[in-house]
Amino acid sequence: MPNNPLILVSSEIQSYYGRGIMEGICDYANDHGPWELLHVGPFSKSRNLNALKREHDGVIGPIPELFGKVKPTVNIMDRQIDDLPRVYVNDRQVAELADQHFAGNGWQHVSYLGPVHSTRWKRLKQISQYRNAHVIKPIAWEMFHAKPWHQRHQMLRKWLKQMRYPTAILAYTDNLGAEVLEAAFALKKNVPDDVAVMGVNDDRLVCEFVSPRLSSIALAVHRVGYEAAALLDRMLKGEPIDQAPILINPMGLVPRQSTEHMAVEDRRVRDAMQFIQNHIDQPITLKEVASHVAMSPRSLQRSFRDVLGRSPSEEIRRVRLEKAKRLLIETQLSLSQIAEETGYLYTTHLSKQIKEYLGCAPIAFRKRFQSDRYF
Repeated sequence: MPNNPLILVSSEIQSYYGRGIMEGICDYANDHGPWELLHVGPFSKSRNLNALKREHDGVIGPIPELFGKVKPTVNIMDRQIDDLPRVYVNDRQVAELADQHFAGNGWQHVSYLGPVHSTRWKRLKQISQYRNAHVIKPIAWEMFHAKPWHQRHQMLRKWLKQMRYPTAILAYTDNLGAEVLEAAFALKKNVPDDVAVMGVNDDRLVCEFVSPRLSSIALAVHRVGYEAAALLDRMLKGEPIDQAPILINPMGLVPRQSTEHMAVEDRRVRDAMQFIQNHIDQPITLKEVASHVAMSPRSLQRSFRDVLGRSPSEEIRRVRLEKAKRLLIETQLSLSQIAEETGYLYTTHLSKQIKEYLGCAPIAFRKRFQSDRYF
């Protein structure tokens, strides 16, 4: 009787990201196997590969020690390695989600903490500069990431002291975002008024257990693992594959307290934005917003265009839909309840606008998002 395929998996089991990928691989193996899966640790540091009882059939990793062996291998790292087929997160979209949020709240100083070779940083820098935001030089990653915590903490404090405020920072992971929060607290910098911090992964055990709670971009890590396993399966069967990378789009931004600030210098525009935030559960109008800040509707329109590049009505719609998106992600509220929470008089109107804003129906968005979360 032939053995089931032996698949070696190299992923960081200690990290939320790595565990999510491994769960996706497991689910594919259960759905389409049977496979025999063996975790060898990141870069095979945790296991002697020479001690394997039989020859492996494929690799999801990659594993540098096995580069000389001609076996089907799928790369799940953040950079291309040789000509290995690759499945990874769409880092361009991660950066675009971050900058969309930063720009929407008026941040004109932007920086980043993470590996500078990442497409995530390159794209964030590109689009921030395109909108004339001031991009602050990232911390020296090669010096930073291998240091013990107390040395990283000192480096972060020194880096933050050199910032121009207010500044928005995208951290490569939620854990790095939490370290930025700790350094900002030590410097008595207010988050988010002085420093807005956003992580990536949406690991709730990190994001919800820091103060203030950390905004984060949720990644479809389970799907990365599942698609990597599916690609390897086609390779094992000798099927032709496309050499273009398979890039998995992020699920969306989960905003929390660490970015709840409007970095807008124009006081009346800022006050108008705050009024919109505070009354978003009501059917507010442009006239009401203008009256609150003692401006004519036309003058307020002009000020919003000059400062934010959008009208007050567009801002009301954006805030409503962002809140609706968050409620779809974080709660089981019905669409009619979400309509009440976001100032929509008709559920059908909300449903139509969500579909235009998110590209899919509300229930489909909730199902896609919540089905890929692992707590």
